[in-house]
Amino acid sequence: MQNLLTITLLSLLMGVVCLTVIKYFSEESPLTKTAGTLIVISVIIAAALSVTYSNRLIPELVFMTFLIITGGIDALTKTVVVFLTGLGAVLLAIGAYLSGLPFLEIALGGLVGFTLYGLIYLVAKAIYKKEAFGFGDVLFMGAIGLFLGPWNTLIAGVLTFYVALVLILIQKVIGKVMNRTSEVAFAPYMAIAAGVVSLFSRSIVELYMKLFMV
Repeated sequence: MQNLLTITLLSLLMGVVCLTVIKYFSEESPLTKTAGTLIVISVIIAAALSVTYSNRLIPELVFMTFLIITGGIDALTKTVVVFLTGLGAVLLAIGAYLSGLPFLEIALGGLVGFTLYGLIYLVAKAIYKKEAFGFGDVLFMGAIGLFLGPWNTLIAGVLTFYVALVLILIQKVIGKVMNRTSEVAFAPYMAIAAGVVSLFSRSIVELYMKLFMV
């Protein structure tokens, strides 16, 4: 009962923050009922999982709020807001440090995230002769890395592509039309992968070992 009350209160707080910020930065792409519902569902799931599984609750909730806001804005506008990413990076670094992550791991995590997706950005640009992979996504993964640390950032970076593959296939199956020239918002997939890794990194590694290292 106490957990349910905590989840409800945290969901309300996170929901107000997420919806307010997303609406403010997505004025040119109004928040539809469907998008608003998905954001609220994401908030409830994030709050419930954080309360249940995280051992650093407040930093985790800040992290989840950052992921939902960034992913939500990108889904609506196809843009990662640099100001919010920078502000989020500062808050995540502070939260990670206060929750016990050594400063070196925080810095390495940010470097790994930025470098990994920076290389993907450069390779994609060289292949397609245009910015096929947004630099905002590079900054977003760098900010994520500050909170996750280097190893979990690598896992999140790779897992993002599996999440994207599965969700794009689902979109096609249910009839959403996507053509090769359509622009895909990548930050929502990054946000899902990062949230999952933050809470379940050990389980992910154990599952990978069972499936591929036998």
